[in-house]
Amino acid sequence: MLELFLATFLAAQDARADVRLANDRIMPAATSVGVVSVDLHVSTGGRVLFNDTLRVARNSGASFNQNRSEASLTACDMSRGYESADRHSLSINLYLQENTPGDPRVNVSVSWQRPVPGMECATDATRMVQVTQTVRIDPGVSQTIEGDAGLRVIVTRR
Repeated sequence: MLELFLATFLAAQDARADVRLANDRIMPAATSVGVVSVDLHVSTGGRVLFNDTLRVARNSGASFNQNRSEASLTACDMSRGYESADRHSLSINLYLQENTPGDPRVNVSVSWQRPVPGMECATDATRMVQVTQTVRIDPGVSQTIEGDAGLRVIVTRR
């Protein structure tokens, strides 16, 4: 009886060798691509907003955030207070998707906020554009994501 129990237990263990338990869910084992270095070039028109490399892995995304608030070039009425400042921001988020072994993809999300030209003294006059897209990342191959307002993101896996 003990031999039958052990044989059944060991067979069940072998059958579960290709799954893992994570957060109370059974998930199929995946072939990991390890750490991936991704070159990002973010621009609008002729202006470069970001040009650097970020690393992502299966369980670790990457992000970059930059915020800037400053006085407008135009002299504004003092009654507006701090609300008449020019605000700029850039936010970049990446995470690796490995749904299919051998077919690594990265989810890219970029948002860019800037002041509205000609409305320097208006209260909170900003415009924002955002792109979110999942792209295949083969080594050495670039993918381009186009957004509104001339926003362009070039993604290249090293």
